[in-house]
Amino acid sequence: MNTAIYGPRQVRRFFWIVATLALLAGLVGMGATSARATYPGKNGRIAFATDPSSGQQVIKTVRRDGTHLRRLVASAQAPDWSPDANRIVFERDHATGPTFCSIQTIHPDGSGIVDLTGARRGCDSDPSFTPDGRWIVFTHQCNKCHDAMLRMNIKSGARTRIRRVPHKVEALDLNVSPDGKTIAFVGQKNDSRRALFTLRMKGTHLDRLTSFKLDVGTHIDWSPNGRHLVVTEYQDGPGNIATVRPDGSGYFQVTHHTGDVGAGGAVYAPSGRWVLFRRQNDTEGNYAIWKMRPDGSQRARVRGLKVHFGQLDWGIQR
Repeated sequence: MNTAIYGPRQVRRFFWIVATLALLAGLVGMGATSARATYPGKNGRIAFATDPSSGQQVIKTVRRDGTHLRRLVASAQAPDWSPDANRIVFERDHATGPTFCSIQTIHPDGSGIVDLTGARRGCDSDPSFTPDGRWIVFTHQCNKCHDAMLRMNIKSGARTRIRRVPHKVEALDLNVSPDGKTIAFVGQKNDSRRALFTLRMKGTHLDRLTSFKLDVGTHIDWSPNGRHLVVTEYQDGPGNIATVRPDGSGYFQVTHHTGDVGAGGAVYAPSGRWVLFRRQNDTEGNYAIWKMRPDGSQRARVRGLKVHFGQLDWGIQR
């Protein structure tokens, strides 16, 4: 099993296509049930999403020491902390259309859900805050339009297109650099191979940083100082963590797992001193949140979980 998949985005996209076809055919479908930059500060709570194969996809948070697990919202994925950690933006998936995925925000205690998408056709997905907290970037998909990367003003709801998604590529997990000038994202081809891309916030200077052969995971993250990106690569095993500079140089594989044990979904701590990741053994069904130094040293288990999970994001301490 290629744990790069982690299901949510593929499940969401598959469901959206199926539901769209069912809607067009006049059928009643049965529903089934996926951006991050880490901002500098003291390490606070950790957000993540459980895999829908566990029954229902749920966003949860946990303290940095692995205690006080809190359930926030169901039928949701792709949590991203605001720079001040006062809200989490996420993707909400809906069983019927015309809005199949919407973007919403929630307070860390689970209160105050706000729908930013409204009754729009298609799917708004993979949201991520800009460093000033005033905007979010995300991907929009619909049945009769080109997939596009957009930004939205949190207060006014005004939407601006950054650029169309590159031809024959699906854009996943948009992340804005700490200086607000660059967006990194995962581009996935039809054969499910993925590569890391960057582009300017204005939509120019599109660059591919890694080869599709490397097959990066669907989750990436900027370091708080903007000097590196952390990725998961799956070309030679069950998943390993690596870092790379924003210009594509200095690729460094941090972990070297083989066999049944793999790692994925890595993000930086707000302090920049830790990398958080999922360590899994799919054969045995063991999944846990782990942390390590960016050079791979001082690895420590944070918390074990009974189900597959991903889309980690580490907020600052409020």
